[in-house]
Amino acid sequence: MRHIILAIFTVLALVACGGGGESSNSSFSGTKTFGSTSFSCSSESAQNSCTSSTNCSSCTCTTGCTSGTPITATCAVAGTTLTATTAGCTGEASGVKTFVCDGTKLVMLSGTGHTAAAVIAGGSTFGGSGITVGGITINCS
Repeated sequence: MRHIILAIFTVLALVACGGGGESSNSSFSGTKTFGSTSFSCSSESAQNSCTSSTNCSSCTCTTGCTSGTPITATCAVAGTTLTATTAGCTGEASGVKTFVCDGTKLVMLSGTGHTAAAVIAGGSTFGGSGITVGGITINCS
């Protein structure tokens, strides 16, 4: 009887402490893909951020990556008009977006932390300036 109680106590102690079996130091690994660009995220919060807002700056680009510096400039705003640039900028238009003027086209990608090349490669392209998104008119400078 004493051995049975000791065995039950040992099992309960291992379960309560997370002991026994494999290590409890498992690491999170998740992937999120937008178009031809994939990101590897090492934490659930980074993947959730990338999933919900396309802000993948806390994840590592693994495929379809473009080199360059992430766009950090804020677009100029006057009233309900946002002015994007060829270097790229971020602004609010039905959520935070990154904008790049590419020749005669405006390219827009949800989220921040993107390079200009990534926006051009994976964003939505509009044939010119003066598009309206969420009540904000977006022009190229």
